Amino acid sequence: MYAHDGNGFDGLVRFFRSMADAWRGWEGEQSWSSLEGDLAVTAKHDGHVMLQIQIRDSLDWAANAELAIDPGEELSAAVATLSDFFGG
Repeated sequence: MYAHDGNGFDGLVRFFRSMADAWRGWEGEQSWSSLEGDLAVTAKHDGHVMLQIQIRDSLDWAANAELAIDPGEELSAAVATLSDFFGG
């Protein structure tokens, strides 16, 4: 899987960090996608951060998941974990 935005996974880490910075909420959707679209994350804020995540192979398969996380501690923990894992 080729899943980065041209800068490794820095863009994904920045995307989650920007959501954590706006933990009180934002209007509409925010999204991030890898360079070739094999990983995409869309987020909405309705009191919780609602994430829609899609992982796909361009031709053969796709997996979709939706999850809700707390905009405070859980989102901050996600940023820390992504930063540690991807070195961002």
